[in-house]
Amino acid sequence: MKKIGIFVLLFSCLIYVSCKKEGCVSNVALNYNPDANADDGSCQYDGQVATTISQVTKDNLLAAGIDGVDVYVDGEFAGLIDLALYYPDSVNLCGEANLGSKVLTWTGHSAKRYEVIYKDEATELAIDTSYVNVQSSVCNYSVLIY
Repeated sequence: MKKIGIFVLLFSCLIYVSCKKEGCVSNVALNYNPDANADDGSCQYDGQVATTISQVTKDNLLAAGIDGVDVYVDGEFAGLIDLALYYPDSVNLCGEANLGSKVLTWTGHSAKRYEVIYKDEATELAIDTSYVNVQSSVCNYSVLIY
């Protein structure tokens, strides 16, 4: 009787352990696994960040002799905003030219905080720094203020 009890206990443990399938359980992740029932921390997300500039900021930058702004996201060059081609009142979309737009991919949670640094294209001196909480699968905006 004792042997049967031990066998049942071991068999139950084996079934319990074998039923646990690890993977990415977040349905908004790039690598979502619908068969997984235990999160293993491997979820990968993507999001985009783009820059917006008001007319006042554009005018202030041009008055200061700044006609181009280099945009860096977490230390990586994201693009150049040519102020001669930039229209503050237009709808800004991720992926558009002259907006300092960047596609980001990360592992972990569905949102991540990124540092955005704006530099004068000619001197490479920092103009402004901001932080953006980038949400997965959406266009997120950083606002340059000068």
